[in-house]
Amino acid sequence: MDLRRPRCFTLLAAGLLLAGCRDTKITAYRAPKDVPAGPTITAETPAPAIRWQTPAGWQEQAAGNVRQGSFLVAGEGGAQADMSVISFPGDVGGDLANVNRWRNQIQLPPITEAELPAAFTMITGPAG
Repeated sequence: MDLRRPRCFTLLAAGLLLAGCRDTKITAYRAPKDVPAGPTITAETPAPAIRWQTPAGWQEQAAGNVRQGSFLVAGEGGAQADMSVISFPGDVGGDLANVNRWRNQIQLPPITEAELPAAFTMITGPAG
């Protein structure tokens, strides 16, 4: 009887057994939860309806993009102002971000939170 065969089988079985019993280190990770993105404001988002009466001396212009109304207002010495009526759902960044965005459009420097109250003129009227 040849003893090499059982010895090879025993060595192979022992090798597989030792390789299979190796400790595997389990690693666990903790990752912060993803913060859901806020609502996306697009030009297609319908804004609430606004009604107005065009003041005397104002020239109504074609509305477009996010403007619900657009006017040219004559000033002293032939100066003109472009006045727009815009309504966004939500605060779209807040008052300071909006004021600075509009100031940038007319090449004015941004203002600070402390300067913000002086930038507002309250206009009252019936709702809607």
